[in-house]
Amino acid sequence: MAAVIARREVVELALPGVEVRSAGVAASEGDRASGGAVRAAARNGLDLSQHQATQLTPELAEWADLILVMSPAHLLRVVELGAGETAALITSFAEGREEDSGG
Repeated sequence: MAAVIARREVVELALPGVEVRSAGVAASEGDRASGGAVRAAARNGLDLSQHQATQLTPELAEWADLILVMSPAHLLRVVELGAGETAALITSFAEGREEDSGG
């Protein structure tokens, strides 16, 4: 769902040269989005009915300038693929998120 949202934002913000791809570290190649995800997306005007899972490969990770992940476990898997420098939790970009003060 994050990729569909990102693609919509790229179009709405008219960001030239930005390409969004979706890949995962847990779902099996070719899996469809869950019924719950399809319904949640539809409530927000998004269509996941044709989504098919793609596994994140080292080649795809190398292609990406930025890899956004949903959980710390996903981040660890991306690091294992050698792409830790380009990866971040998607919540790091959430509006209204308070930065860690380190204290």
